Amino acid sequence: MSVDDTTVELIIRPPATEWPEDRTEALRRELGACSDVAFAHLPEVLVPGRQARPNRVLFVWVVPEAMGAIRAVMNTVCDATARALPSSEFVDVVLLNSAPELLPAVEAAGSLLLERDPEERARAVATVRAATETDEAEAPPAEPDAPWWAFWRR
Repeated sequence: MSVDDTTVELIIRPPATEWPEDRTEALRRELGACSDVAFAHLPEVLVPGRQARPNRVLFVWVVPEAMGAIRAVMNTVCDATARALPSSEFVDVVLLNSAPELLPAVEAAGSLLLERDPEERARAVATVRAATETDEAEAPPAEPDAPWWAFWRR
């Protein structure tokens, strides 16, 4: 992931500890009431060098039809999340549609919280997988190690 021309490593993994079931169910119930949410994951994310310990992050994929009103959708999702959690807790919310390159790592964490639209999830995973395979196939070969002045070796 690139931020301000620097590469940021994200470690996305399953949560080390489970949340209380009532909190998880409240979050499922509130997000489940959001018709624009296709699916959501709740893994832990660690940014080495910037965090001492990981935080839970809510990754949400919305149905394509909702992308035209994304601000309203994000407000709805954030309001639903706030209602589900105690006032002393928070989670960051990330719209996966805006960062689809994170979807494989999020899926690999095995932290699916809610799946309202299984077909949309399958389509999203397949699309991202196909794009990744295409990017890898079209990637130029690695440049050989050569001094900067040996331009004919490049």
